[in-house]
Amino acid sequence: ADGVALDLDNATAAEASAVALKAKLAEMHAKTLLGAAVNDDGTADVYAQFDEKTDKHRLMIARRHHGNVRLSHVDADFVHGADYAALARAATTFQGLIPDGTKVRRGEGEKMREQTVADFHQAMQWLLSEAERGVSRQRYKGLG
Repeated sequence: ADGVALDLDNATAAEASAVALKAKLAEMHAKTLLGAAVNDDGTADVYAQFDEKTDKHRLMIARRHHGNVRLSHVDADFVHGADYAALARAATTFQGLIPDGTKVRRGEGEKMREQTVADFHQAMQWLLSEAERGVSRQRYKGLG
């Protein structure tokens, strides 16, 4: 997440990765003030765990969503894979790319809206929320 390098090669590195990821998620939560998918203290719970089945370390991420705990994991196979490498390269590319005071604009003329952002994450959050403004969400009830 946003510049946190994960290392699951041994117990010490996995524990350090869990602490760093939890801190970064808490920081991101505080920045965006999104209350969804977090536990009572406003952050996801992240901890290192040894998986005896695969004989490898992994990170467990517990988050509360609509009152239910959702558990996800990041394993060593993912961290050593091509997908993680691509994400890590993208994070490095975007880090520091947007200086403070940068304005993101959407629309033209009278319909133009803009927002000052500090980083790429904030820019994407704002653009996504703007895209959702004009979309109505429908809820479907069961047919039975």
